[in-house]
Amino acid sequence: MGAGERITRGRSFTVLICAGLACLLMLPGAVRAQGSGEPPPPVAGAPQADTLLVKADTVSGSDRVPKSTSTALILSALLPGAGQFYNESYWKVPVFLGLGGYFAYEFFYALNKYNEYSNLYDLSAQAPSGGNERLRSLRDFYRQERDRFGWYFVILYIVNLVDAYVDATLSDFKIDDTLSLRLTPLVTGTAALGPMAPGVGVGLRLRF
Repeated sequence: MGAGERITRGRSFTVLICAGLACLLMLPGAVRAQGSGEPPPPVAGAPQADTLLVKADTVSGSDRVPKSTSTALILSALLPGAGQFYNESYWKVPVFLGLGGYFAYEFFYALNKYNEYSNLYDLSAQAPSGGNERLRSLRDFYRQERDRFGWYFVILYIVNLVDAYVDATLSDFKIDDTLSLRLTPLVTGTAALGPMAPGVGVGLRLRF
């Protein structure tokens, strides 16, 4: 693969990695919450709307064993993904292992190429005509690739530690015995057409 192709692939991959890590951070390892409430009352004078109630599977947190944050951190520090396995977030294990392995492979590949082209450029610099510019360009390119994937690995390692700690911290949160999703059609006033003008909407309430 040529240097130009690797540049194009590297830029595309950078965008994908940033988006993937952002999504991973936004997804909670374990959502633990309690709440109650009813759908908001309808607007006075408006017709009553039917309510669709969708029941979900019953979820119980009574059988979940609390996890040790220290153990999760130590395992993740030793091997990315091990803390996630300990926290029973099994789907995250191949994510961290796969990305970590890929970043490590690209880092050492770029490191070897950098050393190779650096030595070749140093030899060419001893010629009376000076150093070969193409060799210098390739040397600089692989140095940037080495540094870039090195930073990728460091960032992934830190995310791995933070995720394992948060997962373990949330492991002992209590969960209600029932989980339900309530979809409520709403009839509301439309400000643009006057306070009494009808408008149609959908209310979504997740109760758990």
